[in-house]
Amino acid sequence: TSLPDQKWLPTHVQVTVLRGRGLRGKAGEKYSTCVAEKTTEPEWREECSFEMHNELVLTVMHRALIGLDVFLGQAVIPLDKLFHDSRCVKNE
Repeated sequence: TSLPDQKWLPTHVQVTVLRGRGLRGKAGEKYSTCVAEKTTEPEWREECSFEMHNELVLTVMHRALIGLDVFLGQAVIPLDKLFHDSRCVKNE
């Protein structure tokens, strides 16, 4: 195949954790943000980079002072759809 026909796919994904909204306070490669104390509207503005797989799993936990951390929610983002889409989305 000629060079214009080749399709290059990224091998890493960069994630920026900006903030959380309306969080309810109540537990592979991993990245943990620093703890945002006593707020339901935390802001982190932290960046991390991961080797790319089929999906990115984001998990939100409440850090407990005593006992186990509490699971608040999870989102699974299929990365293959992002790169097969011909559109670009601008984040503000």
